[in-house]
This record gives sequence, C-alpha cells and structure tokens, in this order.
Amino acid sequence: MWKALVYKEWLKTRWFIAGIFLFGALLQIYEFLSLAQEYRMQGMVKIWYMVVNKNYFLFDRMTFFPLAAAICMGLAQHVPEMRSNRLKLTLHLPIPEKTALFIMEGFGLTVLTLFFAVQSMMLFFYAQFHFASEITASVFMTVFPWYLAGIAAYVFVTLICLEPTWKYRTLYLLLMGAVLQVFFLSGFPGAYAKVLWLMAIVPIYLAVFPWLSIERFKQGYQN
Repeated sequence: MWKALVYKEWLKTRWFIAGIFLFGALLQIYEFLSLAQEYRMQGMVKIWYMVVNKNYFLFDRMTFFPLAAAICMGLAQHVPEMRSNRLKLTLHLPIPEKTALFIMEGFGLTVLTLFFAVQSMMLFFYAQFHFASEITASVFMTVFPWYLAGIAAYVFVTLICLEPTWKYRTLYLLLMGAVLQVFFLSGFPGAYAKVLWLMAIVPIYLAVFPWLSIERFKQGYQN
C-alpha cells in the first residue's frame, strides 16, 4: 500500500519536480556563466581580492531559490489533498494514519533533500575548482542555511495546507514568516558557521507538527 501512496504523490508532483530541476539547473548555469564573464572582464586577481577582502559572495542570485522551490513543492503536493476532502480518503487507506502522513511528508522531503544536495555539491565543486579550500568552506556555510530554510518552509506549507481551520492557518503563517527570517538575517559569507547545527534542528523539530493538523481534521474542525 505504501508504494501506491508514493506513486500517488509522484503523479501529483512529477511535472513540478521536473520543473524545479530544470529551473534550478538553468539558474546555476546562468550563475556560472555570469561568473565566467566577470573573470574575463575583471580578472581572477580582482575577483579573489573582492572575495577575500570585501566579503563578496559569488552565488547570491540563488539565495531565495531553495525557499521558493520548497514552498511550491508543498503547495503542489498538499493543496490537492484538501480539495473535495481527498485527505479523508487518504486517511481511510488500510495503513496507519501516521504512516500515511509520514509517507506523504517523507516523499516531499526526500525529493527536496536530493535536489538541494545535488545543487549544493555543484556549487561546492565549482568553488573548489576556482578558489582555496577556506573560501570553498565559506561558500558551503553560506548556502547551507538557504537549503535548511527551504526544508523548514516545506514543513510549514504542509502544516498550513493540512490545517482545517483558518485561525490556526493564520497563526502558522505568521510563525512561518518569523522562523524563516532567522535563516536570512545576515548576508555575510559564513555568518552562520557556528550555529549551523542548531539551525539544522529546526526543520527536524517542525516535521512532527503536521500531525496536529491531521488530528483537528479527523475531529471535524472547520473554518
């Protein structure tokens, strides 16, 4: 049964998944080509100087892409569930309700994690090819919170979409805005290096909260 549920999630999101992979790849290619143009126009010495002494970050065009991709993924996956009470049908499948929610949420998180891992590794190897290891490490420390923000945003969208009451939806939306701000407080390269472990806990902690929305849905709470 779990295979059928995974297949259902794939059918709902397959075109969107293809879209974010394509758009993400094009954005990265554009970023790399733009940097290559800067190398030709200004020279590697000046780029090195800007990175080392002026804290110039190479990949700032990608700052909000993980966030946007995760929000769209959550909407594509969960909005259909709330139309015509499709969620009720999902919860009546012959598998435990928590297992059904885990599969649905796990599908989205797995897709996003794989995509973010591939994209961040491409950035990492590109930086490693052109710059010293210290700069490469700084690049990784800078982009990692963006991807964590994406994962957290996906969980919040799941929570909001599955929530049956507008009172809690509004509360969760405000909480989402407050939490996600933390991941973008500073654009300084490597600013979050010492607290990455703490920021990584946030999406893990949030992942259990959609079950509260499911419980209210089962109890018949309405808008």
